[in-house]
Amino acid sequence: YIYRDGYNTLASYFRFRLGLGHVKDSQSFAKFMNDRRMYPGVSWADHIRSWQHAEIVQQDLKIHWLRYEAMEESPETELKRLAFFLGLNATEESISFAINASSAKTMQDMEQREGGLNFFKLRYNRPHLKFVTAGSGELATATLWSGIPEEALAIWQLHNGPMMRCLGYPE
Repeated sequence: YIYRDGYNTLASYFRFRLGLGHVKDSQSFAKFMNDRRMYPGVSWADHIRSWQHAEIVQQDLKIHWLRYEAMEESPETELKRLAFFLGLNATEESISFAINASSAKTMQDMEQREGGLNFFKLRYNRPHLKFVTAGSGELATATLWSGIPEEALAIWQLHNGPMMRCLGYPE
């Protein structure tokens, strides 16, 4: 299970929904962040809790918890841990190949060459929607969160803060 900082996750999901046209106003992040109808299913913290619970309840279910930021910081180490968990005998060469093949640059080049991802072309009729992006300008994560009214931020932190702390993220 790959998990990521809740603030970054929500900002990324906002940009994704904006790209799909499900969110019409790029200035509406404050409304989006606590609107349960804006994302299907459960919140960030609830989703993680559901997998923690499943691992406890289903004794035969083994989950490898993989922190997204750890993958960015030391992909070799994390892929070795994952290979060990899966019982794979991964060589240095295969790990290096996986890292290079899944790098943001490689994936962005592939999207550029292919004119977007087929999944988005077929499912959402959005041929030019890019999946591998980093928010910038008014859609940068820090910019999105800096414009949040205190009350809205307090609601988000009330619900997600304990999970952020549990996973070692700053609130």
